[in-house]
Amino acid sequence: MTDKFEIFLHTLGDATKKGTIKWGSAVQQDTFRIALGEGLVRIEQMYDPEDQSIGYGVFLLDRQGNTVENLFGWGGPELNWLQDLYIAARRSAFDIDKLIDSMVKDLKEGKTRPLPTEPPEPKDFPF
Repeated sequence: MTDKFEIFLHTLGDATKKGTIKWGSAVQQDTFRIALGEGLVRIEQMYDPEDQSIGYGVFLLDRQGNTVENLFGWGGPELNWLQDLYIAARRSAFDIDKLIDSMVKDLKEGKTRPLPTEPPEPKDFPF
C-alpha cells in the first residue's frame, strides 16, 4: 500500500464521518461503494471460518473495474481504522441516523407501522 492511498483512505473516513459524502450499498452483502473522480472505492467485511475472525478489505478500482490498489486488515493497526471506515460507510449507505430518528419519533408518539412482507424461506434443494 502506498502512503498516498493510506492518506486518501483516512481523508475518505473523515469525510464519511462528517457526512459530506454518501456511500452506496453493493450487490454483495456487507459491501459498500463510492465513486469519486476517475475511480471507485469498495470496502467489505470478510469472515474467516477457520479462525472465526472478521477482517476488512478496501479496494481502489478504476472505472473499468480493475483493482489498482488494496488493503486488508485482519489484525494490527489497520484493522481498527478499516473497521471504523467500514462502519462509517455502512451508516452512510443505509442512512442509519435518519432511520433511528424516525423510529424514535414513532416510539415517542406511541405509533407503530405495518410490518413489511418477509421474503419467502429458501426452498430445500433435492440434492
